[in-house]
Amino acid sequence: MQARLPLVIAIGLTVANACAAADKLTFEGDIRPILRQHCFDCHGAAKELKGKLDLRLARFAIRGGETGSAIVPGKPDDSLLLERIRSGEMPPGEHQVPADQIAKFAAWIEQGAPLSLLAIADRIASVGRSHAEPIPYARSLLDVRFVTIVCG
Repeated sequence: MQARLPLVIAIGLTVANACAAADKLTFEGDIRPILRQHCFDCHGAAKELKGKLDLRLARFAIRGGETGSAIVPGKPDDSLLLERIRSGEMPPGEHQVPADQIAKFAAWIEQGAPLSLLAIADRIASVGRSHAEPIPYARSLLDVRFVTIVCG
């Protein structure tokens, strides 16, 4: 029984961390849909990205474009993209980002710009692999269904 105690503790900590992460906003679940609706025409779907800024993935937004990093995790006031969205400069035209979506975007940056557990697992799995190689689906405790069942 004592030999299994470290395993039980490790599983418990993993579940606790997964549940805590489930409460945070994530790029994939909360932010990417906002960016897709308002920004991808110029910064994701186009063959030539305006300002060389790609917003399809969080790491691309952090890396930034011609003017530097678009977001600074944990620092919404230092995040150029948020500043431009708040000022109404972006997106260009009449269709602006609604205030509730801007607030969600700012909160996500304030939380450190977290990714979903599956995105983290995919990123870890892809390190050292060529893009042509498939990434195995097995993610054990990081599977979203597990998090949903355990965390409610």
